[in-house]
Amino acid sequence: MKLTFVRKLWLFLFLAPIVVTFPILIYQQFVPVDPTLYAMHSRANGYQVLDQSSQVVGYVFGTMHGNFAEEELKVWKSTLETLLPSADYLCLEADMPHWSTLALGVERKALEAAEQFGYKNHKIEVISLEEISSQYALISCIKMAGPYRMVLPWGSFCDRHPYLVQNMNSWVAFSWAIPNLVYYSLINPKFVQELTQKNSADVAMMREHFIKGTTPVMDADKVMPFRIKERDAKMYHTIELLLKDRPLQKDHYFVACIGMLHLSCDQGILSQFEAHGYHLKPFAVVSLS
Repeated sequence: MKLTFVRKLWLFLFLAPIVVTFPILIYQQFVPVDPTLYAMHSRANGYQVLDQSSQVVGYVFGTMHGNFAEEELKVWKSTLETLLPSADYLCLEADMPHWSTLALGVERKALEAAEQFGYKNHKIEVISLEEISSQYALISCIKMAGPYRMVLPWGSFCDRHPYLVQNMNSWVAFSWAIPNLVYYSLINPKFVQELTQKNSADVAMMREHFIKGTTPVMDADKVMPFRIKERDAKMYHTIELLLKDRPLQKDHYFVACIGMLHLSCDQGILSQFEAHGYHLKPFAVVSLS
C-alpha cells in the first residue's frame, strides 16, 4: 500500500506540471524568432529625444549587451563619457551595479562612466526601468522549441508575479526533464547543436547591422507582445514619471541604455515617445566598423 501511494505521488508530481502548463503553451503558441523573417526596414541604434520645443531631453541607445569586443566597447565608452557629464539620469533595464555579473558590455561601460562623473555622489542617478526579479523570471522561463521557435509560457505574469513565475519555472523544468532527455537523446540528438548554430548566426547578423549603426525593424506582434509592447510601455511610463516628478536641470537630459530589440520593434519604446509628442533624431554611436 505504501509503495502504491509513493508511485501515485510520483506520477502526480510528474504529470501535474505538464497538464497545467500544456494549455498555456498551446495558448501562447510558438513564436518565430528568426529576425530575417519579419525585418521590415532599418533604423539607427541610438536616438536623441527632443520635446516639442526641440530641446534635447534624452538619449536612447539600443545595446547588444555582451556581444561586443573590447575595442568596440572603448568606442561606446568614449560616446558615453561625452554625454554623461550633462546627464541627470542613467536608465538601464534592471538594477545592475557595474561590479555584478549582470552588467555586461555596454551597460558595464555606462555604469563605469557614470561613476567616473559622480555616480558615487549621486550626481548621476541610476534608474532601473524594470525590477530585477522580473528580469530573472523572464530569462528563466524562455524555452526554445526549435532553431526558429520560442515559447514564453507565462507572458506578463513575469512582470506582475515574478517570484511565482520563478517557482513555476522550477516546477516545469523538473516535470519536463525526462521528456527533454528522451527528445535530445533519441528523437533529435542534433537539436542543441542546430539551435546553437542558428542563434550564433542570428547574433552575428544583428551584430553586423549594429556596428554599422543600424538595426532591422521588426513587427512586435510577431516577436511577442509581452516581450516588447507591454514591457516597453512600462519602461516609457517609468521615464515619463521620472521627468515629471524630478524635472531635468537646465540643458541636462537622461541617457537610457536598453536591449537592441526594444529599439528594433515597431511598437517598442521609440513608438511610445513619438505617441506622447516627442521627436526622435537618429544619433548612432560613433561607427564601430
